Amino acid sequence: MQPSEQAILNDTFPIEKRGMAFAVYGVAVVVAPTIGRGWADGITDNFSWRWIFYINVPVGIISLILTSLLVSDPPHMKRVKAKEGFRIDYIGIGLISLGLGSMQIILDKGEREDWLSSGFIQVFFV
Repeated sequence: MQPSEQAILNDTFPIEKRGMAFAVYGVAVVVAPTIGRGWADGITDNFSWRWIFYINVPVGIISLILTSLLVSDPPHMKRVKAKEGFRIDYIGIGLISLGLGSMQIILDKGEREDWLSSGFIQVFFV
């Protein structure tokens, strides 16, 4: 995800503001895990472990709103989208589903089937 985030920052901000954008991104990447652990401890101690998931709903909504307001496609991407329209990569979605499903089966049944000594597991591994 990090290369995608940096590519978005690189395309979104002009050259004179890219340093600031990467600095803010770097601070968020370093500070968020540090602060998050303390907040998570406080939330689980005072409320319930379920609130760790509930707290992400308003954060996600705020993030969605700010992203739609502040981040836009560069001009060359807008022209490409207008020409081609909305396209879905069905082959990619199928391969991701197949790969994740195979990995799930390997992890679920691997220990019972003795991992790669089983032909069943080898088929899903390939």
